[in-house]
Amino acid sequence: MGKFKVPERCWERISMDLSGPYRSSCDGNSYLLVIVDTFSRYCLALPLPDSKAETVAKHFVENCVLRFGQPSAVLTDCGRNLTSKIFSECCKLLGIKRMFSTPYRAFQDGTAEHSIGSVKRCLTALVDQSASDWDKWAYFAAHALNTTRSRATGHSPHYLLFGVQPTLGLDFLQAQVIAGPLQLRWRMASAYKAVKQFKEMLTLGCANTI
Repeated sequence: MGKFKVPERCWERISMDLSGPYRSSCDGNSYLLVIVDTFSRYCLALPLPDSKAETVAKHFVENCVLRFGQPSAVLTDCGRNLTSKIFSECCKLLGIKRMFSTPYRAFQDGTAEHSIGSVKRCLTALVDQSASDWDKWAYFAAHALNTTRSRATGHSPHYLLFGVQPTLGLDFLQAQVIAGPLQLRWRMASAYKAVKQFKEMLTLGCANTI
């Protein structure tokens, strides 16, 4: 099977990946659900307490469908949590086409594969998986990736999805204009630093573009 057709608009097709279990966080989360819009590369990193199909479907609807509208298609691997009757019925009810990658190729969708990998690598760079607050860092990693310009598109995923430049960015943080609790500022700065270093590493190694 070859690569899937490149989508022509935002939220035409999304890809989902569920990983874990990790060490249970202070908030009781042990799994990470990553959702990527293939067109814009906008990603959601959602910590989950378990890998039950009901939990996956609930977070998919609440954090994806209700916030951005229903995608035309959802691409996943063949993991039982993402191929369950519950999740399949959820997609059927919403009129969402199901698409599956083959067991020998985790994703035929190269763009989504790179974006999902980027979220995981940046999260790993920010915090050890044994840390009890790894789930809080997931949101910062996704935000930093979403508001940083992609070499492939020339724009940030945030801009491609919403049509406006994000308020927060590397220059804003480096100028030390951001106000608020020091811990928030530290987490934001750390997330942007991890993304910047990761992209520089990709450039030097001529690796996959994100």
